[in-house]
Amino acid sequence: MKRDLADIAAQTYDLLVIGGGIYGVCVAWDAAQRGLRVAMVERGEFGAATSANSLKTLHGGLRYLQEANLPRMRLMIRERRAWLRIAPDLTRPLPFLLPTGGKLSRHRLLLTAALLINDLVSWDRNRGVRPEWHLPHGRILSRADCFAHLPGLPDSRVSGGALWYDAQILDTEKLLRAILQAAITHGARAVNQTAVTGFIQQGRRVQGAIITDRLNGQSHEVQASLVVNCAGAWSDGLLALVDGRSATPTPTFHLSTAINLVTRQIVPNVAVGLPSRWQGRARILFTAPWQDCSLIGTWHAPYTGTTPAYQVDEATLDACLAEVNAAYPPAQLTRADVRQVHAGYLPMQPGPADAVRLVRESVIYDHARTDQLDGLISVIGVKYTTARHTAERAVDLALRKLGRTAVPCQTAHTPIAHVSPARPIDEEYPDAITY
Repeated sequence: MKRDLADIAAQTYDLLVIGGGIYGVCVAWDAAQRGLRVAMVERGEFGAATSANSLKTLHGGLRYLQEANLPRMRLMIRERRAWLRIAPDLTRPLPFLLPTGGKLSRHRLLLTAALLINDLVSWDRNRGVRPEWHLPHGRILSRADCFAHLPGLPDSRVSGGALWYDAQILDTEKLLRAILQAAITHGARAVNQTAVTGFIQQGRRVQGAIITDRLNGQSHEVQASLVVNCAGAWSDGLLALVDGRSATPTPTFHLSTAINLVTRQIVPNVAVGLPSRWQGRARILFTAPWQDCSLIGTWHAPYTGTTPAYQVDEATLDACLAEVNAAYPPAQLTRADVRQVHAGYLPMQPGPADAVRLVRESVIYDHARTDQLDGLISVIGVKYTTARHTAERAVDLALRKLGRTAVPCQTAHTPIAHVSPARPIDEEYPDAITY
């Protein structure tokens, strides 16, 4: 991939995508595949910010049964299937275990019904997926089988376990780069270490952006019919550069921090929802096996800083480890067991200063409607699982705004080119906090 900002600026594009995380590269891939002229700029390294902070799970939406939100559940099932189908070298089935007993929401009979409904709603979950990656039916485990996976689990009320299957991304960085390469193969131009420092406007219409090379300080203008903001946690700072937004615009990204730990492996072979009762709060901690490690999370907290520059402090890390050890004493995790800390941002709903209510669904803003500014779209993503689908919706909107003939999206069925096996953990995320 040749990095030439002057050459990129010498052309005019249908779409200029800002942000090279999973949502940005999916938009660029989909748009390029549908015949649009696409350029994408990323202020750092592709996929190195929030997209690098993930439990790497492709969710089938079982949690949405609690809300009777079957449409949302169906979406998650379809998207999990799409990733298994288009990226079989970088995904795999992953069994999930939740101990039954205790709270009503974990009652054995209730979860038996939930697994049955899940199997019925996901009746087509394996369509088009290679046979060795097919997801089996869920089932209820006996108490003995549950404790075979979780010896020493400190809960005398455990009656057994609910076991179901989702999927795991083996290497999120390689998946993102494979999508980026697919976008480039279809004609997209992409450049990293490039910041957007202003917008090109004619009245209340955005017609491109001013990009600045962070390596040499040189600036260029990139003309585009539409600009798609996929900057994630940097979205509001980016939108502040647009002339003509209202004096008190609605924030597109209320920041919350999200922390996941990468530790020595504490539970092999199966992902587990660990019931946690910590400092007066009851919740579920998730741990998933990954390579020879465990991924554990997620811890959320409101972020009140003015710029996304969060660093995990020592007290926070100690509190995370203490909660894991209280939920599952056999883990006995110490600071020496922490391989990496993945810290990123997720969108949250405004609310009390000490509470985090995450945004549950991705949002696409057409600023012609929200700010009377044409030529600008913002995409606020919430999950890796739904990045492809959100990109499809964004490109559908772009085609309508460009007055182009509707071209069907093909990304749910187009295999991503074969990539090499996942790298060892210490090579995968060079910008993560390492201990």
